[in-house]
Amino acid sequence: MCCVDNGDPHACSETRTFLIGKGGNDNNETKKQPDKNKTLSFNDTLRIDAPLVVDCNETIQLNVTHANDPRRKAVGILIKIKGPGGFYIERITDSEGHVYFKPPKRGHYYYDSYFPPISQTTITFYRGCESNASAQMCQLKIPMYISQPSLVIITSFVNGTPKKTSLLVQFWNNSILVTNTSNIGRYERYISSELLGKITFTLVHYGPCELSAKISLQPTTREAKEPSFAQFWWIILLLALIILSFGVRKILFAIFVKRGKLIYDKIKFKKVNKVKVVFSDNNQPVSNRNVTVIYPSGFEFITTTNEKGIFSFKAKDKGIYKVKVDGVKLESSAIFCE
Repeated sequence: MCCVDNGDPHACSETRTFLIGKGGNDNNETKKQPDKNKTLSFNDTLRIDAPLVVDCNETIQLNVTHANDPRRKAVGILIKIKGPGGFYIERITDSEGHVYFKPPKRGHYYYDSYFPPISQTTITFYRGCESNASAQMCQLKIPMYISQPSLVIITSFVNGTPKKTSLLVQFWNNSILVTNTSNIGRYERYISSELLGKITFTLVHYGPCELSAKISLQPTTREAKEPSFAQFWWIILLLALIILSFGVRKILFAIFVKRGKLIYDKIKFKKVNKVKVVFSDNNQPVSNRNVTVIYPSGFEFITTTNEKGIFSFKAKDKGIYKVKVDGVKLESSAIFCE
């Protein structure tokens, strides 16, 4: 199953701790016929709806329902709430499937449960009572643990409105994908069995803003389809056109070009940082190659690796830096400066 890894050591381990029967007060509750809202099965998943942005001194209300039937209230469910500065509380949903709490500090608030697991949730941004208009970049990290093939859908909101943002996806093997959400803030990705594990999605937006998100995790058994006979001939024709357009030399270069990877410590803001480039197959340094570093602002810095495969650059901006090395196809071309 899938869940949002919000830092709780019990939240996203493969062996979950299931807490059942925590609803209500045992001293006041009398025996009666089973309530369908309190009847749980191992196929259930939960949906948590919450406000995207909350103003100063407002109380946050969570509406918890069953994902397969949103009209069915999730009663007596233990909900975990985590926020900035180590804030962590647990609350039990009431007879309407609601949880209420007052956020103490400006920042993002994450919601999860022990059982049933969450398949749809919201990340709320609390504005607090002090403005932060001077911020040059805002980001929202969404760590997840995904244990079965799933379709992940993330919708990014800037100041409460669905909007395009940069997106950094880091997989369990430390490979990084740099992309964007769509013009309406939507991003979809199928997580196959090879990618299962901890995946961190980081939304990045430049300029003063308040980021929040809605997340949907849909387990699926989708498999890749084999190309049909007609599609096969279209592929042959496409390859022929590519060869005619770019020439045999460029095609061979694209096939046989060596792969490389970047090795570096945490990138420090306003400091000179050293990055090493090595070949993926033997970890030998990529020496005396031109390197282009593209800053988040779009500025391009061109330098050269030394005999040890090392180049240096100063991180003048916070955000995503893209790296290009002549004659080398990098496994991940993204460097992130927080």
